[in-house]
Amino acid sequence: MQQSSRLRVHGRITAIEPEATGAATTRVGVDSRESTAGGISRLESPMTVYFFNPNYWPPFFTLLDRVWLSFEIYADSKSITVANTRRVEFRAISNTDKCEYKMSGELFLWPKSGSRGSVYFDCGVPMLLTAGRDISGLARTGSTIEISKGRIYGQVDRPSVYSMK
Repeated sequence: MQQSSRLRVHGRITAIEPEATGAATTRVGVDSRESTAGGISRLESPMTVYFFNPNYWPPFFTLLDRVWLSFEIYADSKSITVANTRRVEFRAISNTDKCEYKMSGELFLWPKSGSRGSVYFDCGVPMLLTAGRDISGLARTGSTIEISKGRIYGQVDRPSVYSMK
């Protein structure tokens, strides 16, 4: 399998809530992920993730499709702190905005070789981290951080015929 320019996850679309603007709030049951080494690994327990998809296009993917997608977490730099203990947490914090989460996990750069890597956050699945400012002064690669409030955006790459059994 050829590695994409972003780390991706694989799962099944379980809900789509379209908006008049051409966007959608989408729920996916994530079952596996790409590793930084280029392989694919199954999650110990599947994760349900709601994400905002600003480029929803109904013919491209539909309910129950298996898809590859990438996540990006947007967080204000004020909501990011360095954690004292290494742990992973992922939970919804709002009933009105299903895409808002509180989470903790490890920071890492990807890709590791070649050009300057992007900052990723691993809270069970990899997510590109976009904060209000450069967080390199706040936390180093390998640090565990807590995000008290972040919003997840997703981009579906394509429907997949790949299925982990």
